Amino acid sequence: MRRKLLIEKQWQDLEGLDSLLRELPDIPESRITHRLKDKAMSLVARLRLGDQEMVAKRYRCATPMKRWTRAVRRSKAWRSWWACGRLAELGIPAMERVICFEHRVGPLQFDPVFIGTWVSGPNMIEHLTAEHMNEARVLADAREIIARVGRIHAAGLAHGDLNWTNIRFSERGPTFVDLDDTRAYRPGPRRDYRMTRDWRVLIYNWRDRPEMAELFRELVREHLGDAAYERVMARPFRS
Repeated sequence: MRRKLLIEKQWQDLEGLDSLLRELPDIPESRITHRLKDKAMSLVARLRLGDQEMVAKRYRCATPMKRWTRAVRRSKAWRSWWACGRLAELGIPAMERVICFEHRVGPLQFDPVFIGTWVSGPNMIEHLTAEHMNEARVLADAREIIARVGRIHAAGLAHGDLNWTNIRFSERGPTFVDLDDTRAYRPGPRRDYRMTRDWRVLIYNWRDRPEMAELFRELVREHLGDAAYERVMARPFRS
């Protein structure tokens, strides 16, 4: 196997990078500052390189069959790399890409790893329900989330996983993370479906907080117009 590495230029001289690259696709315990998820499909962990906080995602396959079926497709690590670059081009706040790693055998890819910058700050629910937030600020920040999702869609993209944990509030306002399900779509039913699903998931995040769910429904209606909003609400949530 040969190693395929993509490294964002601005991070190439980062302290400790060379030794980390030699260890990939493994992420040694000594480098992990906080384990965020460790499941059959992926390991997600925070790590520090020099004075920078990073997040690494090593993709796994639960079965040998999955390993081979995924080997013929673009890896989720590459998709994350592409999506981070695309949102940066659009000026939409998102995690920054640092490293994309794959083992390659001809056209096949194995053992993908993506490393990006850690976005500090509370997630969407933590931020909008914090005690210090007044009604006007909640409304302004919720409206900004809607506007930024709208900008993603206007570029022909769908985020693909607008779970509340994937929208964090940094110094740049609502900032998108976990972009491995982000895709570009040509005009047509599939694009309409994926964008509609983004809106449904965004509203579904508030299923346990009726007042916030109503606020997001009204803001989505305001953004989309009545006809498009009715299409969003016509499907079961999370479908």
